[in-house]
Amino acid sequence: IQEFLTSLGVTNEQGLINQKYNEGLQLYNQGQYAQALQIFQLVKRLFPYHSEVDKFIQQSTQIISLR
Repeated sequence: IQEFLTSLGVTNEQGLINQKYNEGLQLYNQGQYAQALQIFQLVKRLFPYHSEVDKFIQQSTQIISLR
């Protein structure tokens, strides 16, 4: 299958939503919660059914409010 897809020029690239979600995770893990929150909110707007983004929005919001 991979050879067939390659012959058609199909590549496996990460989409915008995954790129942004991973960017948010990096910021979150670096303790940059306000910036991470903005990215997670963007992911939520782009794909409201994302399975994990609500959890990180809630956790980021909670951490920011405790500061």
